[in-house]
Formats: sequence, C-alpha cells, structure tokens
Amino acid sequence: MTRTSLLLLLSGLTVACSPVNAVTEICANKIDDDNNGQVDCDDVACSGKEGCPVKDTDAGYYGTCVKCGRLCTAQSACLSDAGYFYNEQPLPFCEGGKCTSYRAKTSVNLRLTGDLFAGTLVARLIEKKAVDGSAVTCARVATARGAMSSALENAGFNLAAWLYRPVGMTEPSVSMQLNTTNATTDYLVDVELWGGAPDSTTRYPPGQLLSRGCVETGLMALAENAACDGGVTCYPTINLTLRVP
Repeated sequence: MTRTSLLLLLSGLTVACSPVNAVTEICANKIDDDNNGQVDCDDVACSGKEGCPVKDTDAGYYGTCVKCGRLCTAQSACLSDAGYFYNEQPLPFCEGGKCTSYRAKTSVNLRLTGDLFAGTLVARLIEKKAVDGSAVTCARVATARGAMSSALENAGFNLAAWLYRPVGMTEPSVSMQLNTTNATTDYLVDVELWGGAPDSTTRYPPGQLLSRGCVETGLMALAENAACDGGVTCYPTINLTLRVP
C-alpha cells in the first residue's frame, strides 16, 4: 500500500467517525426544530426546560397546572408564582415527589366567631398527610406555626386552600369561602388572626398573632357539586371559634 493510499484511508475513517451536528429543539419558538413531529413542550427534549413540565414517561397523569409532573419536595415548588399561595386556585399539591393538580374543584364556607379583632385573617385547608407522608394534626400545626404568618407554608404540609381577609373592629362574626379541591374527609381547617394589614405583594400580615382556631374532626366530606351556583347552601359550612393563644 502506498503512502497516498494510506492517507486516503485514514481520512475516510476520520470522516466516518465524525459526529453529525444535530439540531436541538428550542422550547419556546413554536417550531419543530429537530423535525421529529413534536413542537416545543411536546418534545421530550424540552422536558423540564424553559418553562415546560416534565414529560410524562410512565403513563401517569399529573394534571394541568403549570408545573404538573415536575419533581418536588415541597408544595411551594409546584406554584406557578413561587411562594404566593393566594395567587393560585385550586392549589397544586406535591404528592409522591411530583406536582399534581387533578382533583375536582369544590368550596367550603367558614363562619368564624370568638376573639375577633382588627387585623387580617389567614385561613387554610390542610391535608392530614404531609408531603413526606406523615400525619398532620391541629397540634402539629400549632407547633409549626411559629411567630410568622407564612410559617405553615414552609412546614412540609399540602394546603388544599389558602385565603386572607381583613377584619374590622365591629364584626361579631366573619364568613369566608375557600375554593379548594376534592379533599374528601382527609383535611383540617386552621384559621389565624394577625395584627396589621396584608402585605401588598405576599398578602401576609406583618403583625403578631392575635387569635387562632383549628378543627380536625367531624368535618363533612368535600365533593364536587356540578349544579352549584356558588351560593352558601351548595357546600358545607364549618363553624370555628377563634381564641387568644
């Protein structure tokens, strides 16, 4: 074999082994960049990238929230506007390590009496099973509350609903309607009354805890009511008395 023939052969091998420059799918331009029939977030290459949810590869169904299907260790990771629970109804959950939102919408009415003062109410429906699978009780909620109105959102719980409402000095009772998901009977209701007006961004009140109440037994099952027009007779009413801690 001549030297020229050897060089040609090696050159051919080099060309044969060189990688082909593949086109990568761009996840937000509405174009099928890699020509595989899948555009943007529908392409598995965009799974979990550039605002796309994690592509469902195990035939499971996680719902239609912005971050449904993504991995999570806390409910706040599943919010489209991270940390602002008031901005999303119904709230997505962190279940089994993934963000989900597949339950039927429903509502529950709260009627609050007792130690009511001028301030801001923060009401929550909390699943009785935490993100890590452990049991959640009113006693555990009270321990986790701390001295900040946002403490329970960072305690590893799944909140089925979150609502705030300013309260005046002359109100003998207060009614609130929480839009939530079908949580059956596996939930408790916790309400706090904090001093001060709610923050314009987070909606959390900055003052001290004035009174609180929690109920975890004797609660009616929450079920979807397709015929409901949103009136107070459509969904269960929970009576809760607030007391100074």
